[in-house]
Amino acid sequence: MSKTFLDATNFTKRCHYAELYNLPLLKNACIKSISANRNNFLISNEWNEFKGNNSPMAIQLLESALKNSTSALC
Repeated sequence: MSKTFLDATNFTKRCHYAELYNLPLLKNACIKSISANRNNFLISNEWNEFKGNNSPMAIQLLESALKNSTSALC
């Protein structure tokens, strides 16, 4: 079984790297991951832990994910 580049198990680490090293492509990958997997991801333990420890960043990512998903609908 191969591990994907970005999934619930490494989401926190990837988002921290994106923020720490100012990596916009990685940050966008985090945002797209939230959008693409929102039904399962937003109820996952990983997301609950992430938003508990990184509330401002979690809000920013979630807002961006919502903006991306609504612009795709237009």
